[in-house]
Amino acid sequence: MAMPETPIGFIPDNGGSYFLSHLPGNMGLYLGLTGDQIKGEDIYNIGLSTHHVTHKDGALDRLESDLISLSQPTDDTVSEILDLYHSKCYSGATSSLCSNIPTINRIFSKGRVEDIVRELRLEESDWAKHSLKLLLSNSPLVLKLTHRLFRLTRRLNLYDSLSLELTVGGNMLALPTTDFCKGVRALFVEKTGKPQWSPSNINDVTEQEVSRYFTQSNHLNYEFLNQ
Repeated sequence: MAMPETPIGFIPDNGGSYFLSHLPGNMGLYLGLTGDQIKGEDIYNIGLSTHHVTHKDGALDRLESDLISLSQPTDDTVSEILDLYHSKCYSGATSSLCSNIPTINRIFSKGRVEDIVRELRLEESDWAKHSLKLLLSNSPLVLKLTHRLFRLTRRLNLYDSLSLELTVGGNMLALPTTDFCKGVRALFVEKTGKPQWSPSNINDVTEQEVSRYFTQSNHLNYEFLNQ
């Protein structure tokens, strides 16, 4: 699993800012800013899934068959089957991501993206170097937009989070920024993987510039949210 929006110059949307920002600690912000990819057991470990079942030895196929065979499924009977397969597939091994949860919570609690970058640079672990590389490869503008977005949606419900995503995302497409186009072109068209972001430095993105994207504009239509 990954949140690909930040690496292509866009914000986590489709409710991503809501469910990620509501994860315990600052794991969601870490994933939203870096776009790091996580695997099955980590998805379960950080609270994004209720169970972990793999394809190994046909477990996923058997799970599907057992669920379909329930003549009168209830919450309890479904949970019993899911729990059974989870207990067979889940190893409980500690991954690099999970072993660094305390560090993630500490570093990504900082109030500015610049402070997060500084703290990562002070760490000497392979995980920190990997995370810093991911972070610095993303659009500086989008990093700051995502950072503010998550701090806001952490206190919002799903409806208001989606509305805020629409505001920020709509402004990104309407205001004179080209990072989204550059990101898509570099990753999917030219396949260089090296977009030329503008601005190219986090320190050049002002709070005033970030605020522009959080203001509702006349060019956005919010009517469908009330239907």
